[in-house]
Amino acid sequence: MNLKLLSTIAFLVVCNATYADTISGTIISKIYAQSRLESTAHLIKLEKDMGNSCSVNRLYIDMEDKELFSAALAFYTTGKAVSIYYVTNAEPKMAAGHIGGITCKVISIY
Repeated sequence: MNLKLLSTIAFLVVCNATYADTISGTIISKIYAQSRLESTAHLIKLEKDMGNSCSVNRLYIDMEDKELFSAALAFYTTGKAVSIYYVTNAEPKMAAGHIGGITCKVISIY
């Protein structure tokens, strides 16, 4: 392969890399249920500090992911500790009245 093709492939791999992480033993301290009219995602706020990976310990749940939102509500109402698998560079979403362009997306709650 020529150098230009290798450089292009390396660039695409780096640009499309997704950073995923898990936070364990945390409590969902708030749920922000959003209207589809002004928002593109629901938000959850975690009790445990996430450092700089997600703004103000908030992650989003896509509006279409009803099962994941239901699980978040169930854990929130019981106050039980959860583990959350999330990515930090997902497609940016908007929650009206909150931070815009949030890229931390919940993938799994267990």
